[in-house]
Amino acid sequence: MNFSKLAVSTALLSGLAYLLSYMGVTPIVLLFIFVLFADLEVSVKKNASQALFLSLFFSIFSVILSTLSNWYLNLVGGDWILTNAYSLYKVLSSLNIFSWLDGLLGLCEFVVMLLAFFTVVKGKDFKLPVITKFVDKHFEGNASAE
Repeated sequence: MNFSKLAVSTALLSGLAYLLSYMGVTPIVLLFIFVLFADLEVSVKKNASQALFLSLFFSIFSVILSTLSNWYLNLVGGDWILTNAYSLYKVLSSLNIFSWLDGLLGLCEFVVMLLAFFTVVKGKDFKLPVITKFVDKHFEGNASAE
């Protein structure tokens, strides 16, 4: 197992990146800045980069779904519904597919981040189809943690 100059394993630092990326964009950005300026292995930098891009993807997609959900609720609860048709609004608002998709997206994010955490803590590489290729293209050296 490789250790950084901070006496912490590089696998644990990589796993921390994925856990922080689940907490939001701000914590992973702060860790990403630290990892880039610290003298750490390339594998840690790649994992922090992947975690950052993954967090940005889920955040942007969640904002889009939330916006669509608000648009749908404004459409359903607009002026065209009579004031005494509250039960119709109640039914139509529960059919808000965008809200359901946003909840499903949050669950998917949780599962992906846990899977990534346990994969990198074991010392293996966590590969994502598009993000890994993009990150590998912009970093030098071999980052295989195996």
